[in-house]
Amino acid sequence: HVLIHMAAAMGSTDRTLLYEVNGASSRALFVAASRAGVGRIVLVSTMAALRPHDGPYAASKAQGQRALDSFAGTSIVLQPPLIYGRGSQVSATIAGLARFGVVPVINSTSPLYPVHVDDVAAACIEAALSDEAESGNYPLPGPEAIKFPEFTRRVLTQLGSNARIVRLPE
Repeated sequence: HVLIHMAAAMGSTDRTLLYEVNGASSRALFVAASRAGVGRIVLVSTMAALRPHDGPYAASKAQGQRALDSFAGTSIVLQPPLIYGRGSQVSATIAGLARFGVVPVINSTSPLYPVHVDDVAAACIEAALSDEAESGNYPLPGPEAIKFPEFTRRVLTQLGSNARIVRLPE
């Protein structure tokens, strides 16, 4: 039996909510999975978990990953940097801001490697079904390095929006 855990609290600064959903609830799920005889867990986390000092979301995702330490079976942690596509938080946020005609974006010089939601789903299935999959943390970057302002522009283009991007200081 395999459990694919993709649920998460996102887009919130409520520390209690983030730790409850991403940390404590994940631990409870993993304990229940162990009791039910699950042999493999695939957890979709984030590369942000590698930087728990970046804020409550990153720290709560790191806590969720640590919750796997007590799981006796195979535990595969997929760490995408940024998931985009239909139903993703980032796409929904950009679309919501675009309705106002202006999308504020931090003018970061750090490259992102966004990964499409369909590619994340395919990686989950592969990790769940592969006989060779071993426990570990696996970065799951997309194929292209892109800065956030350019990523935002592309999302707006796909949405058919002519909203203006306003670059904010990093």
